[in-house]
Amino acid sequence: MEERRELAQPALVLISILTDGLLKCSLLIGKAFQYIVKAIEIFKGRLILYGCGDFLTDYEGISGYENFRGNIAVMYLLDLNRSGELRSAQVVPMQMRRFRIEHTSAADAAWLCDLLNKLSGSFGTRTRLNKDESLTVKSL
Repeated sequence: MEERRELAQPALVLISILTDGLLKCSLLIGKAFQYIVKAIEIFKGRLILYGCGDFLTDYEGISGYENFRGNIAVMYLLDLNRSGELRSAQVVPMQMRRFRIEHTSAADAAWLCDLLNKLSGSFGTRTRLNKDESLTVKSL
């Protein structure tokens, strides 16, 4: 359980290491084995995902971790220009049930939007809930 609490916070240690090399890549994903969604940052037109969460898992039915919402999966839809700069980013929340991916409820999409805003606000990034329950990611 302690490991899960630690994973709920963005990996701030990465920031000082990454800023120099970041301009050479289009997308950066935080350390491996991030079971849950973490902060999103747009740094000089490049996207940093501090943790994407698992898309398909075999955790369904395991009790004790419900508050981490391991049943919520996220698709990241990115549009990059030729130089690799981010034009737009959409986050599409999905839900895994009985090893099938389905669209989430409006309430779950709103929950994810609120979570990402809490985690990403200090990085100058904001998510907005769209009518179709997808999220738009923007720099402030």
